[in-house]
This record gives sequence, C-alpha cells and structure tokens, in this order.
Amino acid sequence: MTLRDRINQLEDRERRLLGVFVVVFGIFAILVIPLGLTAYLGSISSENESMREAMATLQQSRSVLEKRAEEQVKMDARYERTTPPLAGFLAGIAQRHKIEIPETQDQAEVPHGKRFSERSTKITLRDVGMLKLAEFMQGVATSGYPVSISRMNIRKKATPPDSYNVQLTVSAFDRKAEEKPEVAAGDAAEGEAEEAEPAAEEEAE
Repeated sequence: MTLRDRINQLEDRERRLLGVFVVVFGIFAILVIPLGLTAYLGSISSENESMREAMATLQQSRSVLEKRAEEQVKMDARYERTTPPLAGFLAGIAQRHKIEIPETQDQAEVPHGKRFSERSTKITLRDVGMLKLAEFMQGVATSGYPVSISRMNIRKKATPPDSYNVQLTVSAFDRKAEEKPEVAAGDAAEGEAEEAEPAAEEEAE
C-alpha cells in the first residue's frame, strides 16, 4: 500500500490534522531551522572572535614581558658599574663641554633598602648657556652609570641674553653585593670536628 492510499483511507478530521501538521512542519523548516543555524553560526563566530582577542592579548602581554625583561637586563648591566666619585665624574663631563664647575658640595649618603644607597653631589654652574647646559645634562644621562639629576634650579641673568646660573644635584645609586649567610661558630666547630674524625680513624688503622 502506497502513502497516497493510506492518506485516502484517513477520515476528513484526520486529513485536516495531517494538513495542519504539514503546514506547521513547513513553517518550522522554513523559519526555525535557518534561525537556529544563524544563531549557531553566530555563537561560533563570537567564540572565534573571543579566541582571537585572547591570542592578541597574549601576544601583547608577551611583548610587554619581553620589553620589561630587556629593561631589567639593561638596568642590571648599569648597576654592575659603580659610579666613580661624583665630583671628578662631573668635572670630566663638564670639561668635555667646556663648562667650569666653581662649586661642588657632597651630600650625605642615603640608604635605599638593604641593597641600594644614594650618593649625591650638588654643583653650581655660572654664566652657562642653555645649549651647553643641555649637552652637559645629556652627558650625565648617557654616561652608562646609574646616575640621575635629582634636583635643578635655573636662574636667568639679565645680561647677556643666553646666560644662566644653575644649581644641580646629581645622584648616583650603588648596589651592594649580596651578603653571604654567616656560619655560626658552633656549626663551624662541629664541621671541623666531623672532618677531624675520619682523619683520626685513618691514622688509627
């Protein structure tokens, strides 16, 4: 028996119900299924976008971490060199730029934590031009030592036009060597006794 024969055997009420079912199924197939597929594809696209954003964030974080690591290496390399006494150090830079330092005053050393200390020297420059002052400050900044200009006071003179009296405080930061843990006297004596016991046993044999 074919499908048509089975439909023909149905009563009118059953045929109407079957027609309604076919119509509902058609509407479902035409509207609901495409909407469901669209929503599913949209969720996949959203997940892919989130994954791309997460990967981009990871790449940016990696770049930031690598940059910080490079800066840390450069900083460690600077601290490996101890800045010479500041008075002579600054006089050498000033001489290269044809500047005289008539006054120099060393400041008290300031500790920073357990491993760092700050040495400062206050210098006075008189009748210096702005270009030479900028070159002198650049020489300090690019010296390769852990130094910085912590304070600056500039006063312009009435004449000549490009003439200034300047007070600068230059600070050098020194990193102390790591202290090795001290061995207690009792532990040292015990270690010497342990070393002496095998030697005494060998002599007895």
